[in-house]
Parts: sequence; structure tokens; C-alpha cells
Amino acid sequence: MKFMRELEENNMARAEGRKEGHEAGVADGILSSVRNLMETMNLSAEKAMEALKVSEAEKEKYLKLLDKQEKESTKDKTAGLTFWPVLNRIYFIL
Repeated sequence: MKFMRELEENNMARAEGRKEGHEAGVADGILSSVRNLMETMNLSAEKAMEALKVSEAEKEKYLKLLDKQEKESTKDKTAGLTFWPVLNRIYFIL
């Protein structure tokens, strides 16, 4: 009996993991499409989501995710810049 219960719990956990992974993949696809429309068609995020027929209920979620990604992207781009002054000084010393 214990084995069957553990097996059922594992199956439920696996199904939940697949569901979460699927939802994350769908969100990534929508965000990618929104960013592509923003770039290629020069649309705002709201207009891009409107073109993709994103529901009103989900627009706020995607706006927050876009904002989070933009902040992370900006942080990543500026992280390497802090080394340039040091590298330039080392180059000129050599």
C-alpha cells in the first residue's frame, strides 16, 4: 500500500511539474511574440498584446514579466561595463 501511495504522489508531482513547464513555455512564447511585434512593427507592449489577442486578465501579468526582463537585461548589459575602466588602465600600463 505504501508503494502505491508513493507512486501516486510521484505521478501527481510529475503532472504538476509538466503543467507548470507548459505554462512557462506558453508565457515565454507570448512574451517573445510581444517583443518581436514591438521591435518590428514599432508597437507599444499594449498594442502588441492587443494584436495577439491577449486577454485583458493576462495583460498585466505579461506587462510585469516584460518589465522584469527589461530590468534584468539592462542589469546584464551594464554589469560588464564596470570592468572597462580597469582594463583600459591595465592596457595603457602595458
